[in-house]
Amino acid sequence: MSIAEKDLKVVYFPFLVLTAILASLSWVGGKVKVTHLVIPNFLVMMGFVENLSLLTQITMTFRFGTWRYGIPIILAWALYVIANPVFSYFFKKKIAEVDVYYSKWAKNPENAVTKKMLFWVGSGISWKFYKLMYSHFWGYNIKAVTM
Repeated sequence: MSIAEKDLKVVYFPFLVLTAILASLSWVGGKVKVTHLVIPNFLVMMGFVENLSLLTQITMTFRFGTWRYGIPIILAWALYVIANPVFSYFFKKKIAEVDVYYSKWAKNPENAVTKKMLFWVGSGISWKFYKLMYSHFWGYNIKAVTM
């Protein structure tokens, strides 16, 4: 069966539901915490959807398309995945070691789990999750030092 014969409307529905859930989470966060930045937090959480959509596109291309179209999509996803640890490295060098507010937050023992989770999710899924630190998602008021 070719991709032209396949009804692909089914693919959009899970992404629509996931996007609606993430938008709702961000909206509720904005209602619960006044300092919560709704739009930036929603865009950060869309990092999950970006990864899932690229992986779905790769799967669908190899299943219903040709490998010639799959190779550029795999390269795009690989670059996306490689950007995550690269961003983590530069975050550590340019922000974590310089920003006094971040250092103060990171040294607090109650933030140890959040700090580790952000590192692993930011390095593995999307570098955008580091922005959650500065958008009041966790309820913290960390101010970035301008360089």
